[in-house]
Amino acid sequence: MATGSALFNKRVKKELAELQARPPTGVSLKSFNDSLNCIIVRLDCSDDSVYKGESYFLRVSLDSSYPLSSPEVVFIETVPIHPHIYSNGHICLSILYDQWSPALTVGSVCLSILSMLSSCTKKVLRRICPASPLPPAVLDHALQLMVLRLLSASPVAAAVAALAAAAAAAVIAAPNSDRRMLTPKLQERPHDNDIYVATSRKSPKDTSWSFHDDSV
Repeated sequence: MATGSALFNKRVKKELAELQARPPTGVSLKSFNDSLNCIIVRLDCSDDSVYKGESYFLRVSLDSSYPLSSPEVVFIETVPIHPHIYSNGHICLSILYDQWSPALTVGSVCLSILSMLSSCTKKVLRRICPASPLPPAVLDHALQLMVLRLLSASPVAAAVAALAAAAAAAVIAAPNSDRRMLTPKLQERPHDNDIYVATSRKSPKDTSWSFHDDSV
């Protein structure tokens, strides 16, 4: 009878060979270690998604009980901004935890994560310039009204309003070529990102996940 280690090696070698020979669209195998328990995969986002032209890397860690137990999958280097992806690279996706099945593979997991990115519509919530339909003069007038309203509230509110107005005015006054650098992109992380990143353990598999939104 084959040992657990032998079963592990046979299964992982088969998956790696499949990833090299017939990788899913947008998924490519970059590297793996001699022990076969750490695999780096690259995801290339589709042109019809909000991540057009962007690539990301996943680290897939396997223990000796794989495929009976799920892999640990995290984003490394640059982490995409997504409502189900935390800034430390941890991913809230049911098949990585409670809904794992030994029938799944490293390739199918990576494809599911890429699909999750492709279906997202919330990466950029809004951009004021240069896409704003309002001309600079109208925007400038709106800023003046905002400051006047807040001046009557409190000195602190007035100071905050003045700083905000100055920053926005710099965007309005900038040439079109410079506005993209000056205008912040309002993007979306999970609502509990800061608390989770500050308190989570190193492995996302040590987290008790709650899955309630699969719409993105």
